[in-house]
Amino acid sequence: MNISKTKLMTNKTEVNIEVDEEEIEYIKEYIYLGQVISVEDLSIKEVERRVNNTWQRYWSLREIMKNKSIPISEKKTVYNICILPCLTYGCQTWVLTHKIEHKLGVCQRGMERSMLGLRL
Repeated sequence: MNISKTKLMTNKTEVNIEVDEEEIEYIKEYIYLGQVISVEDLSIKEVERRVNNTWQRYWSLREIMKNKSIPISEKKTVYNICILPCLTYGCQTWVLTHKIEHKLGVCQRGMERSMLGLRL
């Protein structure tokens, strides 16, 4: 076991564990398989991270998404295949609140407006 790569997380109180006279680092949150795992329910934090990643993905495809000569149907296909999965990855584990639903809607509508070249 590589102690420097080993992390410890508990669901109640913090504990100190030593292996071969080295203390294992205690953490309160960790990114595992692209998801934030935490002691507390941090669904909102994970959603904010997903929204930021999704916008990065969107802007990496801006040559397609902002191009007025590309039909909206093709942009929709790119959005559904390349961008939306970035936003919804791991959503099965989120506690869906009104705040989270609102954040997801704001992100989606913002990208739709950007694809159409609309401004508020």
